[in-house]
Amino acid sequence: MCDRRGDGLQSGGEYNKRHNAVLRAIHDMLSACAVGQLVQGDKGDPAKTADLNATHAVDLAELGGNEQTGGDVLYEAKCVSPTKAKQSAGNGSQQGGGAVASVGHRFGFGNTEEEYRVLILGCKEQGRKHQGPLDHTTGKGWVKQRDGQYKDALVRTRATVVPMIVETTGGVAPHSAATAASSQAAPGARALSTVRGTAQRASAPVFLCAPHPADHQGRCDA
Repeated sequence: MCDRRGDGLQSGGEYNKRHNAVLRAIHDMLSACAVGQLVQGDKGDPAKTADLNATHAVDLAELGGNEQTGGDVLYEAKCVSPTKAKQSAGNGSQQGGGAVASVGHRFGFGNTEEEYRVLILGCKEQGRKHQGPLDHTTGKGWVKQRDGQYKDALVRTRATVVPMIVETTGGVAPHSAATAASSQAAPGARALSTVRGTAQRASAPVFLCAPHPADHQGRCDA
């Protein structure tokens, strides 16, 4: 079977390496201007960061990093592919309510950002069940309340949770790219760090994905 566009190669393989490379880049960016202690979590040992968030292992935490509230800032890195075999029309269902639609062919990050922000942060209920599932063309309809991976941190400790979504093509989701610059701490240093950090985060998955096509040369059937 020929994968002429490379979608299969880009979507498969080195998930952990890509994730860890992006996480290191985020850590380096934050280290330049963190106002609190940085603590890196361990997916293999969720208990290490259970005090920060009991519902999911934390990738990276800046303790007391929110100068306005004094609360912790938790970062969740996702290095994901915008090209995938399974697509969603976003029709939802009567029981499950509205669903995220795959619209990467129309908007940047349309196949990744909304899906992973809901996964991480969850979402509030919208509309009423009798209205039927959310209609993306009108914005009307029912969206069922969903708990995210960081529900405990958002509800119990009132931490700030920042999804850091980077596509395997090198694209950095707008919310993620603007995160560091939005902080009130050391605006100048934070802004400079954002520029450097964005470049690092963008290049990390690309460098790791780049060898894949070469490794698979000659595997397309004529």
